[in-house]
Amino acid sequence: MILTYDQLRAELVARLSQRAGQDERAADRDAKILILAISDISGASLLFAGKDVVHSAVVEKAYELCDRCVAGEPIYRAIGKREFHSIDLALSEHTLEPRDDTEALIELVLDHLPDKSAKLIFADLGTGPGTVTLALLSELPNATCIATDLEQGALIIAEENAQKNGFEDRIEFAKGSWLEALKGLPRNSFDFIVSNPPYIVSQVMDGLDKNVFDYDPRLALDGGVDGLDAYREIFNGAGDYLKQNGFLAVEIGYDQAEQVSNLGEENGWNCNEVRKDLGGNNRALIFVQTDCV
Repeated sequence: MILTYDQLRAELVARLSQRAGQDERAADRDAKILILAISDISGASLLFAGKDVVHSAVVEKAYELCDRCVAGEPIYRAIGKREFHSIDLALSEHTLEPRDDTEALIELVLDHLPDKSAKLIFADLGTGPGTVTLALLSELPNATCIATDLEQGALIIAEENAQKNGFEDRIEFAKGSWLEALKGLPRNSFDFIVSNPPYIVSQVMDGLDKNVFDYDPRLALDGGVDGLDAYREIFNGAGDYLKQNGFLAVEIGYDQAEQVSNLGEENGWNCNEVRKDLGGNNRALIFVQTDCV
């Protein structure tokens, strides 16, 4: 079938509109995402290429991915990658899909670094596909990082993403659960530690949106009975690895600011700032050890 870009986009919109709750505007957005992901055309060029003929292989692939989306697969899962902080990240069944909410964590960290050109070293606990690590390295030209994850499959994807984006020489990867992955390192190794841990209450997991429950790994979502299991482990030992005046930054669930702040205080940490996401929800916290305040 011979189609122009305009015709292909219209065909995809018609198919994507069949999804439950999908309006035409959202379907058009997703159609554009699909076309850009599998063709060699840019977003700007697409505006002027409407009458150009699309290669048959691109049409075939677009229909394949579109059908998967109509069947319920999230669009970025179907594509196999998603952009975060202007960085393309490959995804797999072992990794959490990046969300825009995590930009609040990135901004919070960057705002607490007076010299972004300094030779910093930080740790990212639970790196997933490398979302936080790579975003920060892109803004901190002389920084290096140790990125950890319990899931070997996630580390494989994170390493691929680091290589693809040119950061492989500035990252070391370590397998292990939270601080366990840092064992053997000297005390006071890091200028800061950052983490986007699982924080969803176990009892709530079965009620998650199907797009999340069926495709994001449970290990990256389930925070235990009260959603705070990972924070307990991190608060309990992260201070041993921070330099004097170092800080800890974490992402949280929209309703967890008070709980996580109190838990930190019980373990010798003081919450310096709460940062909201684009939706106006509390999303990231920054802590310093109480004896450094």
